[in-house]
Amino acid sequence: MTFFGRSKATGRRAAGLMLTVLALAGCGGAGASPSGSAAAAAASVAAKPSTTASAAAAAKTSDSAPAAASAKPAASASAAGSAQPAASVSYTPPAFNPYLAKPGEAPVNLKAAWCAISAGFVQWYVARDYGLFAKYGLNVQMSGFTSGSKEALAALQSGGLDFMYCAAASTIPGMASGVDATLIAAPLVGLPYVMVARKDIHSIQDLKGKKIGINLAGDIDDQLSHLVMKAANLPPDSAQYVPAGGQTQRYQAVLSGIIDAVNVTPPLDVQAKNDGLNLIYELKNLNIPFIYSAVHTSPKLIKEHPETVQRFVAAMAEAVWFIDGHKDATEQSIAKQLNIPDKASLDSAYNAYAEDYVNRSVDVPLKAVQDSIEYYRAQGTDIKRGKADQLVDSRFANDLQTSGFLEKMWGRRIPASN
Repeated sequence: MTFFGRSKATGRRAAGLMLTVLALAGCGGAGASPSGSAAAAAASVAAKPSTTASAAAAAKTSDSAPAAASAKPAASASAAGSAQPAASVSYTPPAFNPYLAKPGEAPVNLKAAWCAISAGFVQWYVARDYGLFAKYGLNVQMSGFTSGSKEALAALQSGGLDFMYCAAASTIPGMASGVDATLIAAPLVGLPYVMVARKDIHSIQDLKGKKIGINLAGDIDDQLSHLVMKAANLPPDSAQYVPAGGQTQRYQAVLSGIIDAVNVTPPLDVQAKNDGLNLIYELKNLNIPFIYSAVHTSPKLIKEHPETVQRFVAAMAEAVWFIDGHKDATEQSIAKQLNIPDKASLDSAYNAYAEDYVNRSVDVPLKAVQDSIEYYRAQGTDIKRGKADQLVDSRFANDLQTSGFLEKMWGRRIPASN
């Protein structure tokens, strides 16, 4: 199985590495408590726009937007992370935008959730906080799932969620086994993890006989940790792999001496240095292609309301563009959502998720999805949908290319992943 990624530092296919993982930071980690319960997130969706034949043929709105606007945080708070950035932001929106809501059009009420709290979900935080969803006629109620991707997938399949942001590694097995969900966007690709360890451990070689914290056997952290040992020419079983909870819990276990090392993502890398831990390996050096985030929706929503899905993907693409030019505003969103006051930590998160691992085309790389399916098939998963294009609908990201929206927004051609 292979990974997929297009970070500045990675992107080459690693010879001899046969494991595939698709993931995003924080899934399986410490999640924000949803407002109420998961069942509350399963309430039915309200208004929907009129159906169109396909995403590419969806009705387009005015080709132009106001030359300048003052982007302000949305008035309503999300269910997960109610505090909003306080400052207004001077923001000139894309001059060409065929996906905007029509004048006087009633907003579409949607429910969306992420599988854990992570700075890697910054595109959603920014789109919510600075009104980007609203301009596309989308009233998005957001929440966080603490119970993981299986429950989120169940809510999506039942119609209780319209969109979710989760690790593809956690959702591909269920989707390939028949869960009715579809991948529509991947705003971040690449492998931002680093391995940090207690003060007396200075290299991977020092991990022989030591304990590496993972979430669960066979999950992303477990697989990545085995690859790190292999990259250091050590037998994977020369270390112990100890289930120790989500990323935040695992990190605390290192500080308390229960385990010796753990993989973390920005901004925990900065916190680790502040706490005196040693950064002993940057997993980007594995040179493994890797999907870091994935947006899911339901085939039912795609079939009945493709214009809603198209607008959601367009809002994600504009959020990526907004983040690129608004560092301070982006860091405000991260700080409020994750309660992070430290400037160095915020800078680390911004550098990772706005620069190093951003996928400006927001499309889902099909090869990585196919490799993932084959990996889980080999592990004995009962595969009912065995082709990547059965799990991915590329029309919406592709429409951003063919309409000229991406190129005109960025002022240059944005290459697709596929």
